[in-house]
Amino acid sequence: MASPRRTMVCVPVPPEDEPRAVREAHARGPTTKATLRHRRRVLLIEDDAWIRTFLRDVLSDEGYVVIEAADGRTGLRLAFEELPDVVLLDLAMPEFTGMDVLHGLKHLPRTRAIPVLILSAYGAVLAASDASSVAGVLAKPTDVPTLLAAIRNAAGSGKTRARGAPVRP
Repeated sequence: MASPRRTMVCVPVPPEDEPRAVREAHARGPTTKATLRHRRRVLLIEDDAWIRTFLRDVLSDEGYVVIEAADGRTGLRLAFEELPDVVLLDLAMPEFTGMDVLHGLKHLPRTRAIPVLILSAYGAVLAASDASSVAGVLAKPTDVPTLLAAIRNAAGSGKTRARGAPVRP
């Protein structure tokens, strides 16, 4: 009787005492040509830790690099610093809300062209002007295939400029 085949997986773990404002989740699974090319970066701005963890796992399994923010202020700062390919934004957050983040993103020349997907139970409260400035609105709960299709469409929409490209005010 043959013994079962075993696969060994190495996962880099940062030291416990090192604070991580930005957690980049790495794709799991075999490396392919697609994963060696530019991997799309998604900034996930969600205050609910359980939802954030679930979405991070789903997106990283699909090969995305996930940058996480647990609040709106951190999310806006990370969008400015990291220039992700797509922002996945919750609206209902304490203090600095998703609407504040959306207005900040669209106001700043550096982040204006980043596609924003709203993922919220309150997506229907968007004003027409705000709804026209986002790549899409997904109601919570949404199914994973719909979420992934929306992110693929937003990331491939050509709305984002290349990293390092000059910014026009």
